[in-house]
Amino acid sequence: MPKEYNQMSFKGGPHGAQLLGCSIIKYEGGDGLGNAYLFFGPRGTNRSTAVSFSVPFDFPVFLASLNGDIDREWFLRVTYVDGQYMEGTWGNTHFHGPDVGDVVDPDVWTAQANQGEETGDCEEKEKAASASQKL
Repeated sequence: MPKEYNQMSFKGGPHGAQLLGCSIIKYEGGDGLGNAYLFFGPRGTNRSTAVSFSVPFDFPVFLASLNGDIDREWFLRVTYVDGQYMEGTWGNTHFHGPDVGDVVDPDVWTAQANQGEETGDCEEKEKAASASQKL
C-alpha cells in the first residue's frame, strides 16, 4: 500500500514557499525491487519519479512553477525516510549536500506521512491530474 508524505514545510531560499501543498508518495518495493517515490506538485501533477534502493537519493530534476508564477528547475534530494517522516534538501540551481561541497546550511524540506487533507493514494492523484490536462 502506498504511503503519502505531505504537509511539506521548508527552510531557506527565496522560493521555498512554492513547496507548500506538494507531496511525495512512496511505493514499497518487493522481491529485490527498489522503492518508488513520486513527487506531486500542489495541483496534483506528478512532477518527478525516482526509484531507490537506499537513502539518500535524488529526484530527477524537473521544471515547474509549483506554487509560483515562474517555472524554475527543482533539485530535490531525500536524505531521511521512516514510516512517519521524510526530509531532504532542495535548490533551484543544484543539489545540496556534503558530496557536492556545500559548507553552509542547505535549504531543507520536511514532510509527515498521511497528514492533513491531502491524504489518499497515488491513483486518485494521477486520475485528477490526467482529467485536468484534458480540459
